[in-house]
Amino acid sequence: MTLFLKQNSSNKIADRLNLVGSKIACALSDRISLCNKNWNIAEGQGLVNGKTGATFNGRVLLWNCKCRLCAFCVSSISTRNRKISNYIIENQPKETYFCGRYEVPYEWRFVVLTMPDDALIGLSLFHQRQVFYHAWRLFSTKSEYFKKVVSGGIKTEEFTFDSAPNPYHYHGNLLLYCQFLNQEQFKKDWTKYVKASFKHFGLSWQTPKTKSKLLNVYLKRVVDQRVNEDHKTLLSVQNAVKYLCKYVTKSQTWEDIPLSDLKEIIENRRFWRMFEPFGSCRETAKPIRPKAVKTPAKPVVIVNPRAGEIISLLSNGAFYVHSPTINATTPIFAPANPAHAPPIKPKKKSWFYRISNNLITNEKYRNELINNFIHIRQFRIKQLRSLYPTAKFRMLDGAKFHGESCICGACPRGY
Repeated sequence: MTLFLKQNSSNKIADRLNLVGSKIACALSDRISLCNKNWNIAEGQGLVNGKTGATFNGRVLLWNCKCRLCAFCVSSISTRNRKISNYIIENQPKETYFCGRYEVPYEWRFVVLTMPDDALIGLSLFHQRQVFYHAWRLFSTKSEYFKKVVSGGIKTEEFTFDSAPNPYHYHGNLLLYCQFLNQEQFKKDWTKYVKASFKHFGLSWQTPKTKSKLLNVYLKRVVDQRVNEDHKTLLSVQNAVKYLCKYVTKSQTWEDIPLSDLKEIIENRRFWRMFEPFGSCRETAKPIRPKAVKTPAKPVVIVNPRAGEIISLLSNGAFYVHSPTINATTPIFAPANPAHAPPIKPKKKSWFYRISNNLITNEKYRNELINNFIHIRQFRIKQLRSLYPTAKFRMLDGAKFHGESCICGACPRGY
């Protein structure tokens, strides 16, 4: 999608969110609108890759709204997921299994799990996703066949939208590291647990209109070579990753779905986990997605001049008083007087929490958002100048800035 189409799509989505009429929708509209403004998008020339030394041109957002409805942010999420998928494929430990007398290596398989669209007529997108995800949880944890033949994999979700009686076509894409898959057994187990999910949500089950009376499950073997995209049984690694990491839907789809469904989605506290490594692939992905390591709590020493006491405040909120009459090398710790406790700064609540609980008005949040945007924008410009000292940047609104050591002489110093 070109830059113009991304901006146009994001603006239309922001306008639709204003029509929803809720406070959350209006705040989200402000965030998306701000994200795709011309003064937030910079195009860089002469960028240098720190690892390879290669020179390239690129485009960057100075501030991100981090919304999956935004055409700019969702493409960056897709890029991140492709990076993780390629890392998993390259670093997955090799496994083998015995097929008769022969030891056979595990292989990658691309699988598409479908849902019975006719049986879901009348359900919103949010509820159709709930039905699918419950079926997937049952299938991946209860199916003995799945647990036996699948070592790990990556699960993504996707839906398309049209004018059919059930406009949504929700389905799951899987990249599995597994033994040989029996397609009929896979269909039986998937249909069984989708049926169980229907029962869990109190929905009436309709037998699929297929020859086998089972839900369709499409399988392709993933190979490390070029393959025609229309090949019935083979798929190249590049195409498998491309299909796996597509957006949850095309950005234009958010412009067409009913406002009631859009409202239900955006008011959900957390967006669904659309990309999810599982099994052994989850362990493989850990080095590329490290968790933040908390540093040990270090005491902050504060002197109370009136009582002559030294209060040690720990980062976890606990504090102790050192007696001034004892040698500093062997201090006595005693329960501190609450009156002597230094004030602990409360953790700031998210914008979603504050607006949904009426702790802030939309007008006040809009002003806060603009101030935060200006601060982050200035920081990002300094950061880019430092990271790419010889590069030249141009904002879409015409403003320019360059790296700290740019020697072109003609590049105006706008910042």
